Amino acid sequence: MTCIAAFSRRGTGKPHNEDALCVAGEILQGSVCKEWRLPSSQPTLVAIADGVAVGTSPRRASRELLRLLVQSGLAGISEVQVATMLRLVQDQYASLAEHNPVVMGMASTLVGVILHDRHCTVFNVGDSRAYVLDASGEIRQLSHDHTQIQEMIDAGEVTIEQARNAASIYNQLTSHYLAEPDFQEFRVHVTQHDLQEGERLILATDGVFEALQDLEIAKLLHQCTPDTFLSTYRTARECGGTDDFTIACIY
Repeated sequence: MTCIAAFSRRGTGKPHNEDALCVAGEILQGSVCKEWRLPSSQPTLVAIADGVAVGTSPRRASRELLRLLVQSGLAGISEVQVATMLRLVQDQYASLAEHNPVVMGMASTLVGVILHDRHCTVFNVGDSRAYVLDASGEIRQLSHDHTQIQEMIDAGEVTIEQARNAASIYNQLTSHYLAEPDFQEFRVHVTQHDLQEGERLILATDGVFEALQDLEIAKLLHQCTPDTFLSTYRTARECGGTDDFTIACIY
């Protein structure tokens, strides 16, 4: 049995939540606090999209992306085809603007996982993240940020410690989904992980980790319960977080 718990709240002062969540074909947006128990023998897609605020209609941007993702049949394909399918979804996302100029320029990040038994195919586009949290409380990031500061880290221009204190301008995205024909700057990261006994997979938007350090996230998410999620959300707000806040926990 695969257990999934999710929590989402809109950002401070925002009229709507621009994050959207998908679990086994169900797309949710707004205020979410829900749990699922699903057969582990069937491939299951869990994904979070975060509409980019500087783009057009960010609330719609995340929801439309997840709709296309579900329609793509991503959960049922082999792991070697995942990156190719995610690029095809970008092509479909871009073509939305050709048929409806109103959505031209809408953009979204994406993080997700396809679960089959205990095997996880983890993917991301942009800066929403996936972590694995083990039974001892150790946390490790499985996703790879598509941001300017991460490119600087990869190139050895700054250390991780220096990056934590870098100006926010360096958090600019270097890849995301974009509803714009001929968009060329699209990249996707895919990795594999087999969940071990006691491990949990965490998916989160930047409203979580921009306010909280990884070790704080690990400490706060000692259990995947509504009370734990609410406590984590409140701590993020106390630490100055103001963005939409979404977490999904798979165990």
